[in-house]
Amino acid sequence: MRENKIGLNRVQLYSIELPSTLFTTRGRRIISVTLVYDPLVNKNRIDYLACKIGFTLFRNSDVETVRNNYQKIQIEEGQELDDIEEEIQLPQVKLQPGSTLRNKGVHQKGTTYFDKLQWDSKKPLVLAIICQNKHIRDEDAYLQDYAVIVKIEQEGNQELYSQIRLRNQARIQIRG
Repeated sequence: MRENKIGLNRVQLYSIELPSTLFTTRGRRIISVTLVYDPLVNKNRIDYLACKIGFTLFRNSDVETVRNNYQKIQIEEGQELDDIEEEIQLPQVKLQPGSTLRNKGVHQKGTTYFDKLQWDSKKPLVLAIICQNKHIRDEDAYLQDYAVIVKIEQEGNQELYSQIRLRNQARIQIRG
């Protein structure tokens, strides 16, 4: 879970290290991402939200690879977040509902279910949060607040939360 601020036409990346038991232990898995934000609004416009935020969850890629792919694209006013997502040619975790429907609101949730993970267990999940300016004039000074939660469950694995927390806290402390 994170509460943060993001600048307009910017991307923030979060790495989520997964424990090996998630790949080796049997049981149905659920991964969901929830994002909420409260943008400025202009009631005189059809596209009343001053900015849009969306998210994409990548698999089998490290943070540097995802960052390099985002640096190659330009986020422009009027461009749809879905189009930006399609430009990133990296494997994604397909969440439902899809980004087209999800990105229409300020409270977004995407979920997926797996019986077996076919991913590289040595690479983290990478969550990309992208913020697009719609009609804010002073875009350099504006920061949008948001909160995001990534929930990972596995049937029969009571220790999963502790394992994920331990792997990600250790990494944060080393980098911090």
